[in-house]
Amino acid sequence: METYSIPTSQQQYDEGAGLAYSEMNRTYKLRTFITNPLIWNVLGDLTGKSIVDLACGDGAYLKDMLDRGAKELVGIDISPEMIDTAKKQLDKVITLMVNDMSTPSLHLSIRENRFDLVLCAWGLYNMDTDEQLERALKNAHKMLVSGGKACFILAEDHKICANDIGKIIDLEVKNVLKGDWSGPTVLQKLLGKTFEVVDTWRPYFMYEEMAKKLGFTRIEKVDALFNEEGLKGWSPENWKKIKITKPIYAIVAYK
Repeated sequence: METYSIPTSQQQYDEGAGLAYSEMNRTYKLRTFITNPLIWNVLGDLTGKSIVDLACGDGAYLKDMLDRGAKELVGIDISPEMIDTAKKQLDKVITLMVNDMSTPSLHLSIRENRFDLVLCAWGLYNMDTDEQLERALKNAHKMLVSGGKACFILAEDHKICANDIGKIIDLEVKNVLKGDWSGPTVLQKLLGKTFEVVDTWRPYFMYEEMAKKLGFTRIEKVDALFNEEGLKGWSPENWKKIKITKPIYAIVAYK
């Protein structure tokens, strides 16, 4: 019987998935018209703020946060390949380091009570076990100053599947990468390598319960804005489906 070994998050991104992801995001409508407005809405005014970006990837959000007035920026990613990519395109005032956001001692090596804000866009999907998730949330909590907040970007995968939103997104990816969309095949076409990006989905209440357990004092679920800018990316019919489904949301957790 043939066996299949699921690659670790680091293997997935070091073997090229991360670079394909970065390339796709440069023109990805879901990011431009839904994810980005949500992130800037929940983060608020960044002037003079100290911020850590967990699972920072190629550092795109770090650059934007610097432009928006952040005082101190640190980016952490499990993939050396992604951090190398970030270093090539980011200002040297931004600190970048290779580390796993679920490493038990991460909050000690970075320093506790240091940051006003924690951003983690999609990184919680790479927490394959509840133990990893708990350690990642604990690190985020420990690194925040009192009164600081952590913002985690996630998707309602079950809604996407149930309402055909995936088909709308799939068609868009096909247009961006000029290839056929069939799961990881699109990334294989882009880089000529064989790999998959493996994510773990959990319902909102699981994140909320664990965040409360770890000491966050207030947890909010914030839906994306879904303003009319989305009509620049989708037809009115498809934009209406996306708005009704509300597939993307943020968890905002306060210390």
